[in-house]
Amino acid sequence: MPGRSLCKLGFPFQRIDPSFDDEANRFVLPPGSVPVSMMPLEGMFLRVVNTVAPGHADDPNLFIETSTPALIGQMGGPVFDSRAVVWGLLSHTLHHPLGFQPRAPTGHVEHQFLNCGLAVHVSVIRRILDAEGINYKSEDADGNP
Repeated sequence: MPGRSLCKLGFPFQRIDPSFDDEANRFVLPPGSVPVSMMPLEGMFLRVVNTVAPGHADDPNLFIETSTPALIGQMGGPVFDSRAVVWGLLSHTLHHPLGFQPRAPTGHVEHQFLNCGLAVHVSVIRRILDAEGINYKSEDADGNP
């Protein structure tokens, strides 16, 4: 139901510039870049958004829309409820135009938007993991495998 409390978790406002060590064939993080501080951001479930790419009617892309925007650095982080059930992974922020543009004191027109977070629905993630043959562990809402 809309209004259910959700949490987004990610690593906003941090910039880490890794380098690649060709000899060791691995990425290297700069000194002091870890541990990275996580930042939770609360929000509410608004709705499931169903998008279908042209020619792919049998392959919908479902998103969870939340009442708060995803911050830069949170993309790819989980969206979960108070029981730690993952609903999706943060994808992007959607800007809904509100349909009015007041003028600022400078005369500049200010476009008004409602910014909502979008997360890829967990069913889409499972579909991709299954298609790629990637193993994962899943539980129902009661914690049963």
